Amino acid sequence: TGVQTATSVVKMLDASQFASLHNEMMANNGQPQNPDFADPATLGKGTDWLGALFRSAPMQNYSLAYSGGNANTNYYVSGGVFDQKGIVINTDYRRYNLQVNLDTKVFDWLKFGNNLSLSADVKNGGSYSILNTMAALPTQPIYNDDGSWSGPEDRPSWSGDIRNPIGTATINTGVTKGYNALGNIYGEVTLFKDLKFRSTGGIQYMSWDSKNWTPKYDWKPIPVPNSALSRSFNKSITLLWDNYFTYDHTFGGDHHLTVMAGSSAQNNTYEYMNGSIQQFADDRTNQLDNGLAQPLVGGNTSDWALLSFIGRANYSYKDKYLLTATVRRDGSSRFGPSNKYGTFPSASAAWRISNEDFFKNITVINDLKLRAGYGVTGNQNIGNYSFASAYQTVQYNFNGTQVTAVVPQSIPNPAVRWEEVEQTNIGLDVALLNSRITVTADAYLKNTNGMLVPMSVPISTGYSDIVVPSINAGKMQNKGI
Repeated sequence: TGVQTATSVVKMLDASQFASLHNEMMANNGQPQNPDFADPATLGKGTDWLGALFRSAPMQNYSLAYSGGNANTNYYVSGGVFDQKGIVINTDYRRYNLQVNLDTKVFDWLKFGNNLSLSADVKNGGSYSILNTMAALPTQPIYNDDGSWSGPEDRPSWSGDIRNPIGTATINTGVTKGYNALGNIYGEVTLFKDLKFRSTGGIQYMSWDSKNWTPKYDWKPIPVPNSALSRSFNKSITLLWDNYFTYDHTFGGDHHLTVMAGSSAQNNTYEYMNGSIQQFADDRTNQLDNGLAQPLVGGNTSDWALLSFIGRANYSYKDKYLLTATVRRDGSSRFGPSNKYGTFPSASAAWRISNEDFFKNITVINDLKLRAGYGVTGNQNIGNYSFASAYQTVQYNFNGTQVTAVVPQSIPNPAVRWEEVEQTNIGLDVALLNSRITVTADAYLKNTNGMLVPMSVPISTGYSDIVVPSINAGKMQNKGI
């Protein structure tokens, strides 16, 4: 449990200092001076706008955890609340979280377990401008005599033209609520003494919605005649299913072999919807259904999927000679039917020289390992549907007539494929003086082939320079020590 406080302090000119400077500025510019500034000393401190916008902001964090179990079952439960006030008025953040972990052995050959994390948060972002707050004149009060929000009422060169920043920060609201769930459940079966099968299913759920509300008001210098409301809703769901066989065996006393083979499948779906409207008969009825003017609505959905097949083998002899080989076959929905899959192998070897018999008398060096590796990895970060083309609806004006058309957002490129990053490295690890000094040295060569880049197209194609296809073009090499 902890509590902290943050405070921000910025010094600006007070009313007397500003009036003196303003008089000097107007005189130097050959303009008439503000008669209200005839005697700057009588204005006193005036309004500290930044002081009214900022505040001391406490932060609190509370958590509680409990764990237990027996020979066959272990569990862990924790929860917490985090609360942080913003240093700007009407801003704050609060988060609630719950964590539940469970592992249980049903039989000697069967285990189950789960990990679940839940959280919800609320963020009040407010509606403020620090720049406008600094530009507001200290000679203007925050409130009028009747308690309403003040505003500059005279010529802008005398009274400024900034709408009351404390008023807008107080009555305009922006709230975002988020809900998150991350969890998985697994089952592990021991098929034979050294062979296990493990299946894991997981989900990541994220949703967040926001509401921004601006009520109408009649302040100086420019009134806001209509209230405005905007809402947005977002949802992202990622599903995961992993299945792996693992063979782990020690033979001859000095040889250790681990072999793993399996698959991994992921799928994500993202959806969003938003809407806004203005002008309410009564600001207390601030729901989208009750607005009267300028309704706008939007929304879309997208998805992606990955399917991978993985094999890996690790071998060691007396912890002196270490070998690893891996091969992946990854398929991505972001590429066309002919190029969805890519194969990415890797291999590495290491020699722990410090475990050799001839090295035992060297006491100043505790660990010495020489290693080398080679591998290829893939990159598929080009966005969804780049191999084809998403469509959008647009409106054109032909001789005063609105015509609606469905057009592709970019030129399709079914030939786009995985970007491949090929890397080779040789390294040395050394630990000295009872591991109080460690040294790691690496020499590497990295070649990126078939880089995924946007392609510029002539404007005569009907596409802009912004909406272009993704292609495999160019190479890049990095090397160093």
